[in-house]
This record gives sequence, C-alpha cells and structure tokens, in this order.
Amino acid sequence: MARRRKTAPEDLLETRKRIVATAHRLFMELGYRAVSTRVIADACGLTQPALYHHFADKQELYLEVIREILAKNGEALERIRQSGEPLEERLHRAAAYLLLHAPPNMNVMFHDMRHELDEASRASVHEWFRQGFVGPLAALFGEGQREGRLKSREEGGADPFSSAFLLLSISRSMLNTDLEREAGEGEQELREKTASERAALIVNILLHGMVRRTGESAG
Repeated sequence: MARRRKTAPEDLLETRKRIVATAHRLFMELGYRAVSTRVIADACGLTQPALYHHFADKQELYLEVIREILAKNGEALERIRQSGEPLEERLHRAAAYLLLHAPPNMNVMFHDMRHELDEASRASVHEWFRQGFVGPLAALFGEGQREGRLKSREEGGADPFSSAFLLLSISRSMLNTDLEREAGEGEQELREKTASERAALIVNILLHGMVRRTGESAG
C-alpha cells in the first residue's frame, strides 16, 4: 500500500517541531548566547530563511522552547493533581515526577532568562512558570489546607505557592547525576525506585517535619 503523502500544513508542522526539538537540545547544552539561528538551522538541515519562516528571531524560538517545557511538565503535574488519590500519595507522585522529568540544566535556563531576554519576555516566562508549572502544585497544597489536612497561614503554615516552591526547591536539591543522566538499558527501574525513595523523604519532611514529637520512639 502506497504511503500517504503529507500535506503542506503537515510538513510545516513537522518542520516546526523539529526546529523546536533541536533548539531545545542546543539551548540546554550550550546556553542561549552560544547558540545562533544559523547553528540551529544547520542542525535541522534547513537554511536560515526557512527557519525564519517559523520563528522571527532567536528569542521567539527560545520562548517557544521554554513554553513547551513548562506546558509539558505542568500538564503532567495537573494529571497527578486530578488523579483523586490521597493527598500524600499525590504529593509523593509529584515529587517523584519532578526528580525524574523536571527540565535538566534549569540553572542555565533561569540564568539565560534573567540576562538574555527582554522585560516583556521575562514577564511571560514568569507567568507560564507560575501558572503552568507551579500552579498544579500550589492547587494541591491549597486543597490540603481547605480539607484541614495542612496548616493554614493563620495556623503557622505556608501559603500554597510558597509550599509549591519549597517542594520544587527541595526536589532540585536532591536531583543529582544518577537521576539527571539518561537511563541506560536496565537502569530505568532503578532510577524510578531511587526517585520514589527520595520523593517519600521529601514529602515526609514537608508534611511531618524532622522534630520527634512527644511520645514518639527513636525507632
């Protein structure tokens, strides 16, 4: 059976996806300043004019890379939030997801956003990050407060967004090379087990703290 020929819109969409994926890899590996549109076009097998048909300049392409990263991770975290599982289990799954799938080289990404993008673009990225990436986590903590599972601010607890940023920060601090690198053959199960164990520790510290309560044994 003959293969169906792609239509012009399908070709354009496929090319756009290839440009974004290639730019993603290069920006994360080399940083914004070291990557030119010519380098990206060459890596895609395109001319610069062909690339400019899809993106007006390097900043517009970089913004699309960041938007796609944040949207993909935000959608996954939102699915976890809406899963209907108990609060602690959803927090555990969210922390494990962050350890396994959060964007690598986030420090490079944040540095580039601060120093290479104009003010309007930085504001856009900040809003994407806050609403799309942090938002599902904040909603999860807010749900816990409304149900009385977590302390409100009046009771000495943190507001939902502060709690979400704390979860992100602790997760990043526990992300090291054995989780960041690509899994080789037979290693994925070990990576998932390691992430699950670290996620359990993160959630236990967040929800129950490190101070032994009166009456608790040293175990």
